[in-house]
Amino acid sequence: MERKKYCLTENYIEKYGRILYQIQALQDFSYVKAGELGGFIESEDNLSQADHCWVACGVLIYGNAKVLDNAIVSGNVEICDHAQIYGYAKVDAYGGSYAFINDNVEIFGYAYLSISGCDISQKLSLTDNVKVFDNARIDGGIHIFNNAQIYGNAHICGAGRIWDNTKIFGNAHIMNIFGYFKIAGNAEISGGYITDSAGVIGNAKVRNGQIYGSSKILGNAIIDEKAVVRGSANIGNNAYLKREEDCFCCVMGKNNYEISFYNTLNDGIWVSYVNEFDEEKIEHCSGIDDFLTFAKQHYAEKEYREFELLVALVKSRILGK
Repeated sequence: MERKKYCLTENYIEKYGRILYQIQALQDFSYVKAGELGGFIESEDNLSQADHCWVACGVLIYGNAKVLDNAIVSGNVEICDHAQIYGYAKVDAYGGSYAFINDNVEIFGYAYLSISGCDISQKLSLTDNVKVFDNARIDGGIHIFNNAQIYGNAHICGAGRIWDNTKIFGNAHIMNIFGYFKIAGNAEISGGYITDSAGVIGNAKVRNGQIYGSSKILGNAIIDEKAVVRGSANIGNNAYLKREEDCFCCVMGKNNYEISFYNTLNDGIWVSYVNEFDEEKIEHCSGIDDFLTFAKQHYAEKEYREFELLVALVKSRILGK
């Protein structure tokens, strides 16, 4: 019988009516030394006695959660339900921060998750059926849930939410210093850079390009190649951007609402704008001709001529006409 690498000590804590015991290493392995105290687990089913997996001080594991293979978990991390961390994955929460991993979450491959900070509100949370694997890296106070998958060489850093059936993979980079990003729906991000408070929602795909500010990529939009989206742009429907010139954003009307012009795959230029004459201030999307019809119906002649000039500028920029 193979010698055990750790044992349960008499030190224990109670968590939701469960008794968790602190572990102690019985032999040297990996960076762990014999006699070293680790985290608290409910039973040996939570941490494999094989290979070099380990949970350090501060970690709590209970329920049917498992840490296997060569996975390492350290810091203020709580793992429960049916969550599994295996392969060469690493999870680290330190500096007063906290990570919570539960439900059917799987973290494996060479995935690396970390969070640091002096504020307990800095929380990394993975729930539901989330999967993180390959060489994916996640740093920061991010809430990931539903069926989201993060893999490949994807790197996510900062604060935000990722949910629904989102897939983030390839060489995608999502990071912010300010704001709170949101990725949801059936969105697929396989490359490019997304920063600040940007959102990618619906069936949108980001294959490359750059998205900044509080821009939102919606519907069936595709962002590709050298596209750049800035400010508070709303890019939706069947948008297809592959150059920086494929979208143009500015403000309109008396209340300076954002208006976004963007190229599409087969439908010419479309416009996303707010009807400032509507009490609910609903966002509208239409072709460029319908937009001019709207402007003629609602604005004075001088303002309408300004919109005509704006449309001419947009056509020159996007279509080269």
